[in-house]
Amino acid sequence: MFQTIRALLAKEMSEIDRTAAICQNRMARVQEFTSRNEEDILADSLAACLHSVYSGIEGLFKTIAVEIDGGLPKGDKWHKRLLVQMSVGYKACF
Repeated sequence: MFQTIRALLAKEMSEIDRTAAICQNRMARVQEFTSRNEEDILADSLAACLHSVYSGIEGLFKTIAVEIDGGLPKGDKWHKRLLVQMSVGYKACF
């Protein structure tokens, strides 16, 4: 069971790394966008990149919650509860 979860998490982390690298590449091109007065395009692109990174991290947390903790938090504030659940698990490891 844990081999499957490990493989799934590794795949998700690889995708997050790839997306983060795209964000870094775009940020490194800030002068290029500025010289063409396209800062708004860069800002929109970076916002989309950061959203993708956050969504990927949330996906990791959801996988861990379901596969290891037995399920996702319930209710309107499940996103916040998920972060708390992950931080509690992290702290328990140390």
